[in-house]
Amino acid sequence: MHSQKFGNFDLVLGGCYFHDDGYRQFETVERYRFNFNTRYRFLSIKGLSVGLNGNIMQENGGLFLLWQNADSGGYKQGGAVQMYKDARSNLDPYAVWYAPNGDRYSLHTRYFNSTNLNNTDQGSIANFYYAELQYEKKYRNNFSIVAGAVANYSVVRAMDLYGDHTGHNVAGYVQAEKKIQRLTFVAGIRAENY
Repeated sequence: MHSQKFGNFDLVLGGCYFHDDGYRQFETVERYRFNFNTRYRFLSIKGLSVGLNGNIMQENGGLFLLWQNADSGGYKQGGAVQMYKDARSNLDPYAVWYAPNGDRYSLHTRYFNSTNLNNTDQGSIANFYYAELQYEKKYRNNFSIVAGAVANYSVVRAMDLYGDHTGHNVAGYVQAEKKIQRLTFVAGIRAENY
């Protein structure tokens, strides 16, 4: 992992490698992961920052089915082994602005991909898109209101496994919060369509 500031730009980088030969024949795992976080704080627009975060992972390996069949209960040499290649990745662009009066406006988005491929024709590829716009207003006496809108859309291509599917979800919400010493009261409402 490495983190560093370059003036108004923040950067965090990380990575990981994992390898396991396992104790069962053909059951192995090899995984690579890389992640990054960025943030840029504008000088010309006080309180505004934008960034892009991400995570990418690739995993290769093998899985075997312990049972040869329902009668023997044994594992046959060269039996049912599934070799797979999985990839997961997400990109998260965002923007946050603290207005001069203390109000907070934020936009968080995400693109997520999950790709599962194997030698048994039971793979799938899924893409997920997400966005949330939020507004927060803080008042005196530890009282605040948060309101926002959320939307997401997903597409799954499952080849021969369970077919192709799509889905969507949109919602709006508002929430009020009041703190009295160590006690917090929260009330809210959310409307949703999916």
